[in-house]
Amino acid sequence: MNMPEVWTFFYGSYINRDVLAEVEYRPVQYEVARLSGFDIESR
Repeated sequence: MNMPEVWTFFYGSYINRDVLAEVEYRPVQYEVARLSGFDIESR
């Protein structure tokens, strides 16, 4: 059965491929993205 291709946006800890591998998720392809005017704020 062919699985559909799904684009997903990860942020925070999930941008770490080692973290994703812990739950057996290994992206075939990835791209870096930015959203102008937004930033992750440390508190």
